[in-house]
Amino acid sequence: MAYKYLYKVGDRVRVRSDLTKNARYRMAEGDETNVVTSSMMEHAGKIMVIADQHGGQYRIRPADKGEAISCLWVDGMFDGIVIDNPAKPVKLGDLKPGDKVRIRPDLEEGDAYGIYCNSSMEKMAGRIVTIRRHTGEGDGYRKYSIEEDGGDWTWTDKMFVPADIVELKVGDKVRVRPDIEDGKSYDGCLVISSMAKFAGRIVTIKEVAKGIANRYTIVESGDHFHWSSEMFVLDEAKKDRAEHEQEIVITTDGKKTTATYRNKGKVVVALSRCAPDDTFDFAEGAKIAFARLWDGEEEDEPKQEGYNGKIVCIQRGYNNISDPLLGLTVGKVYTVTDGRLTFDDGHTSACKYFTIEALCIGTGHKFIPLVE
Repeated sequence: MAYKYLYKVGDRVRVRSDLTKNARYRMAEGDETNVVTSSMMEHAGKIMVIADQHGGQYRIRPADKGEAISCLWVDGMFDGIVIDNPAKPVKLGDLKPGDKVRIRPDLEEGDAYGIYCNSSMEKMAGRIVTIRRHTGEGDGYRKYSIEEDGGDWTWTDKMFVPADIVELKVGDKVRVRPDIEDGKSYDGCLVISSMAKFAGRIVTIKEVAKGIANRYTIVESGDHFHWSSEMFVLDEAKKDRAEHEQEIVITTDGKKTTATYRNKGKVVVALSRCAPDDTFDFAEGAKIAFARLWDGEEEDEPKQEGYNGKIVCIQRGYNNISDPLLGLTVGKVYTVTDGRLTFDDGHTSACKYFTIEALCIGTGHKFIPLVE
């Protein structure tokens, strides 16, 4: 059976400070759950390292390289990846809806940020979040809401630091930094000996992790470890992408075959249509459409239209079994326009979705199309 893991071996994670004895938590994807025992409660709020992936769950060990703990853990028991180095605060006036920022890793409960930081906000320290909107002004600070808490809490720019993330794509060629060190953490991602052996090598991005910002797997090491962009020399990836980013995609609707050639932001589209009296042959249509590509002229690539329509929320998402996501109501009809969802409070999502499946994944809730 293939299990889906949110965290990789070597990731530094913080055990939830509000971990509850005898409460049941679950994996982010899949049906695996586990109950918190007395011995697990001893690690509440502590920084640990993912030591092993085992049967759809995890074994963890202390961050100082102690022995792995025998108990099995699941995603819902962790607050997320731990980021080591706070950056400079974001300047006033720099933030707008859709901007990505990192909640400062040293965030603590209290009133040192213009407004009070509660314990639930403190648990999000170090996470990458999305600005929902500007909500007001304070004495020397600006107030914001964010997407990730459903807009429930007020944040100030004093609580944020720059995200400082270079986004890589599947297929990008990058060089593992020659000075990478075994046992050192890069943006909360711990290097182990099996990773350190790649120092100085050119590798290929295999997968961009879902649910965790700035986490990748590479073809050369399989799916066993997470890598962060700080582990790579990135200038080569940008140059390689700029020089070689082009593709040809051929699709069909059963009658018409479309060939699309993308080249560094430009696009050429060619068509091949099946005559009414002929039997459709995709291979033949693809050959004709492909040949016609070279007779066309490059144009600026048009913007892809997002999902449009009315949908019904049939299930609210959960961070864990006892912690529901906020912002939407089960049974309510919502309108999606050009991929953007309008929430209960009237604001529109910063993310643009192209399918209803992407809406479900992106918001954490489940929807079905409204049939009228």
